[in-house]
Amino acid sequence: MITTFVQNHAFFNDLTAFLTGQLLLPKDTAYEQVRHLWNGNVKTQPAAIMRCLTVQDVIHTVRWTRTHGLPLSVRDGGHDFAGRALSENGVVIDLSQMRAVTIDPDARTAHVQGGATAGDLMEAAQKYGLATTTGTISSVGMAGFTLGGGYSPLIGTYGLGADNLLSAQVVAANGQLVTANAEEHPNLLWGLRGGGGNFGVVVSLE
Repeated sequence: MITTFVQNHAFFNDLTAFLTGQLLLPKDTAYEQVRHLWNGNVKTQPAAIMRCLTVQDVIHTVRWTRTHGLPLSVRDGGHDFAGRALSENGVVIDLSQMRAVTIDPDARTAHVQGGATAGDLMEAAQKYGLATTTGTISSVGMAGFTLGGGYSPLIGTYGLGADNLLSAQVVAANGQLVTANAEEHPNLLWGLRGGGGNFGVVVSLE
């Protein structure tokens, strides 16, 4: 079945019918450019890359992939050295088109979409004279950075990036959208703070 759906967009018709994003298969012109990660030695070939534009795109993709029993991985910045953003013969949820950042200068907080990079956050925060706990490479995804702990030049004063995570919206493995904060799903928030990307698809962070 792998060979069939890799070569045939029709296999994904019941997925793409409900999506606003773009589905890429290996035969598509843009596939290789989108598949490429920061570590160019990673040659993993996903069966499909779903470039999501909305949270609903993510929810539909998670549910569809689960129904078909296919491997699933998630990509934001694509800087993980091991290349875990890609799944061999699986489906990739690519969040790189979901990069909106909103700053609340009074609360001194930021809401960032799951595909936002450190550069996106820094640029938005600087407009208000604010600094933020990011790494030193602007193209690193904030979701992956935070879920991995998040070592920052400001760590001595403000702690890890994960220490600054107040809330996250997560699409769980069953396709349900949940909010993890101090009041709702606090155990999930605890796990997200440095526990890696295995708890669901983080579509936004505060």
